Amino acid sequence: MTIDVMFFKNNGGGQTNRVGGGYITVGGLLKTSYNLMKSNNGGLFVAYPSYKKADGTWANHVNPVNKEAGDAITQAVIAKYQEVTGEGGGQDRRIESSNNGSTRKEAPKVEVARTNEASVPTGRPF
Repeated sequence: MTIDVMFFKNNGGGQTNRVGGGYITVGGLLKTSYNLMKSNNGGLFVAYPSYKKADGTWANHVNPVNKEAGDAITQAVIAKYQEVTGEGGGQDRRIESSNNGSTRKEAPKVEVARTNEASVPTGRPF
């Protein structure tokens, strides 16, 4: 799975817990926006586009298909954040999963796309 990440630092206005945001392209097939947020305990997590339902609760427009996919996306976003900001050279950064609130020190390895070329997978996706 390739994940291409564009990251833009927060300009200092608005939400104080928003580190930045940008766009994620997964497998060259799906592109969505995201926000990289800092939680109250200092960890980072990826927030996906959401909307407020009639009952007052919030729901995401986009979700990872499972915890491993969510961790891979979070790892790719934080790697791009560290590349753009120059932070993280060997730091023990806490990564939080937005699926269930659990905290991990490292996520599964993922190949991060470095080109704009998209390849379409073959075979049945399901």
